[in-house]
Amino acid sequence: MTTSPSAGKRVLVVGFGYLGSRLTRSLHQQGCQVWATTRTPDKLPSIHQAGGHGVLLDLITGQGMEHLPRVDAVVYCAAPPRGEAAARRRLHGPGLRRLLDHLNASPPERFVLISSTGVYGPQEEGWITEQTPPAPATEAGAVLLEAERMAQQALGQERLVVLRLAGLYGPGRVPYLRQLRAGEPLAVPQQGVLNLIHVEDAAEAARQALGQPQVPPLVLVSDGHPVPRTDYYAQVASLIGAPPPRFVAPPPGSPKAQRATGSKRISNRLLLRALAFRLRFPSYREGLAHALAPVREGGE
Repeated sequence: MTTSPSAGKRVLVVGFGYLGSRLTRSLHQQGCQVWATTRTPDKLPSIHQAGGHGVLLDLITGQGMEHLPRVDAVVYCAAPPRGEAAARRRLHGPGLRRLLDHLNASPPERFVLISSTGVYGPQEEGWITEQTPPAPATEAGAVLLEAERMAQQALGQERLVVLRLAGLYGPGRVPYLRQLRAGEPLAVPQQGVLNLIHVEDAAEAARQALGQPQVPPLVLVSDGHPVPRTDYYAQVASLIGAPPPRFVAPPPGSPKAQRATGSKRISNRLLLRALAFRLRFPSYREGLAHALAPVREGGE
């Protein structure tokens, strides 16, 4: 049996959320000693069940920072509730700065920052690679790009790995199921493509970025198979036994409308090559079949 390169490491997962919970479990299964942070005491039993040690931490106020352990590696995947822009600014601004200052006394060997391909904004044509200059068109993208720069200044390229994730999806995170079942039109752009990564593959990419000795300082994490929105939602509808999707234009100027202005395509060539990465879900078809299995079985 081959030993995982991350086995035996002491790892801190900052943010026991949709991605962090899966990463905590994976790291524990690979022989790591894992601590995971949460602002919610109710999540502590879930951290324990995933094999981690729970730490109550509020990055925005700094409360609980003194309880953070010394570790070999850190994954920063803290995320606000969806749509809470002010919380995002605080988490990836003062919150991240507070953590970096705290770690300065005993820097980890590696710090993996979870970012987003939203730092590129819309692109009309062509493939986006790690060499493409970022040009965020949304506040969220601008905030994440500034967080990347802050971390790089604090840690340098030898310690920092930035993973820019495409659209994260998986069990419990496939939108518009109710509307599709009801035959209601979806207020999303009908044009353009979606770049996606299943949450299990995203967690595995983060784990490998922690464990491998040589990792590029920036890696795009996508399944490499951009899908037209119409095809994606048609597949969702088919899997849940709903009628074919209908669309209605979102409000002009809204974030949803902005997503229709381009058709960027996120390359995963460096991910596959540099991390010797094998996708468990190589396209949205396999990923949606897994994500929607509980729905088809009546579990959601």
